[in-house]
Amino acid sequence: MRDPQRIPDVLSELARTWEAQPDVTLAHVWAQLEARGVALNSSDVEVVEALRAVRRDFPLSLSFPDATSDQPACVLIETEGPVRRVSLNFVGDEAWIVVRAPRTSGKARGRGGSSNLGEEPQPGVWQVSELVKCQAGLPLQAKDLDGITHRLGVIRQIRLMESETSYIDAAQNSLDGTTRDRWPGETYLVQLADATTVLIGQTLRMWEQYRREVYVSAITWTRLDSCTVGSPLELTDAAGVSRKFNVITRILRAS
Repeated sequence: MRDPQRIPDVLSELARTWEAQPDVTLAHVWAQLEARGVALNSSDVEVVEALRAVRRDFPLSLSFPDATSDQPACVLIETEGPVRRVSLNFVGDEAWIVVRAPRTSGKARGRGGSSNLGEEPQPGVWQVSELVKCQAGLPLQAKDLDGITHRLGVIRQIRLMESETSYIDAAQNSLDGTTRDRWPGETYLVQLADATTVLIGQTLRMWEQYRREVYVSAITWTRLDSCTVGSPLELTDAAGVSRKFNVITRILRAS
């Protein structure tokens, strides 16, 4: 007979993996294990290895500034109450947060008046001094450099974000030469020196601040001719026109 004392250890691994995704069913967790090769003839050791592999993709918790060596460089956090999509970018000894709210049915002010381009509110971006609380199933609390603690809803899931492409610079400093027809579906947030916020996905969305107003626009692009921190943002739009904007100060993964 197999040693029955192994059972609590295996169940503990299962509990930690499931707790990292409290919104899914046990059957869903089992499907994740099957996708990693677990079958009826798998050993308990193989099951535990697969459970840990799932937790690498869906971590139970994160910490900062006392991050562990195996902490991922970028994660997407889904919250509810309120509903938010929060990306955490760990760059060197810094942590940056991007907060995106759901799209609304309202209109935003464009350069020529109101438009439907502003259905998504302008993302919030700030540098994190401390992750006060960041664990699945609990409220997400992050402190900024001014010591203000932001409460961003209850965490439904923390998911590792890995780049699917080789042409995106691993240090998140450059997207030079990227073409829209090869875009993998990721979204990047680009900050410009004039306080403009840019979201680059299949469509480029831009929030430009002018005096007390924020103007929203959208551009269908075909190529990012220059998209490097420290250089102007330059792109070619769908009409083949080259367009140039202010200097890029930061590039962060948004989704």
